[in-house]
Amino acid sequence: MSRLFLTSAIAILLAGCDIFDKEEMAPGFIYITAADLVTNAAEEGPATHGITDVHVFANENFVGSYELPARIAILENGPTRLNISGGVRNNGIISQRIIYPFYAPLLLNMDLIPGVVQPVADDSIAVFNYFPNAYNFLYEDFEGIGNALSATDISDTEIIAQDEEVREGQFSGRILLNANNPVFQASTDWDLGGISLGTPAYLEIDFKGNNPLEVGFLVGESNQKVFVIGLRAQEEWTKVYIDMRPLMANFVGTQNFSIYFESQWPSNVEEVELFVDNIKFVYLQ
Repeated sequence: MSRLFLTSAIAILLAGCDIFDKEEMAPGFIYITAADLVTNAAEEGPATHGITDVHVFANENFVGSYELPARIAILENGPTRLNISGGVRNNGIISQRIIYPFYAPLLLNMDLIPGVVQPVADDSIAVFNYFPNAYNFLYEDFEGIGNALSATDISDTEIIAQDEEVREGQFSGRILLNANNPVFQASTDWDLGGISLGTPAYLEIDFKGNNPLEVGFLVGESNQKVFVIGLRAQEEWTKVYIDMRPLMANFVGTQNFSIYFESQWPSNVEEVELFVDNIKFVYLQ
C-alpha cells in the first residue's frame, strides 16, 4: 500500500512540474492618470465631474475596477479592444463605486505589448462624454438672470448668485444662514410631470459649505417632503451623483412634484455659508 502511495505521489509531482513549467502570458499595461468630461454645454450643461475610477474590459472580458491614477495589467497581447467606463461614487458613498450610466464608455483599439506600459492617450487622460441623444438635461449653473430655484413658504432666505466662490464659470449659488435667517428651503421650477417614473435619473451637484444640505422631493399640492439624501459639510468643492430613481418610482400618477434643497442653521455656530453650482438633473428620455 505504501509503495502504491509513493508511486502515485511521484506521478502527481511530475505532472505538477509540467503544469508549472508552462510559459505564462506576460501582460501588457495601460496607464491612466486622470479622467475628464467633455459636454455640449448648451444642451448638456457644464462639464464638471467626479469621475474617480475606471472599469475596464478587454475583448469583452472584465479586467477590473481601478481608482485613478492607475497602471492596469491586461492579459492580452497584440490588437485588443478596450472598453473603459467612467466610475463615480453613487450618492457620494465611497463603498458604492459604480459605472455612471449616463457616461458613454471610452472605446479604444490598442496593440498591447508584453511588459510595456502604454498611456491611453498622449496625456494619459481618459476623456468621456454623455451618451449622445439618449438623455434629457435640466440644469442650473447660475450664469443667467435669475435661477431655477425658488424659496418655499418655510424658507427665511433665498439662494443668491455670487462670483467670489465658484466651481466653474463666473457664478455659483450662495446660501447664508444665521440667527435672523435660520431656515433655507428651495425647490426647482423644472417641469418634472412628464417624466416616466422609475426611469434612470440622477441629480448631479457641485457642493461646498460648513453645514449639511438636504435633498429630496416635494410631492403633491401639499408639498409632502420625501427625503432622498443628506450631503455632509465639505471644505472643498465636491461633485455628488444622487440616484433619484428609487424614490421617484413611488410617485406613480403624480404630476406635481419637484426637487428641494434644505438646510437649517445650528445654534452652535455664528453663521452657515453654503455654495452650490452646476445642479443638473439627467434622466432617460
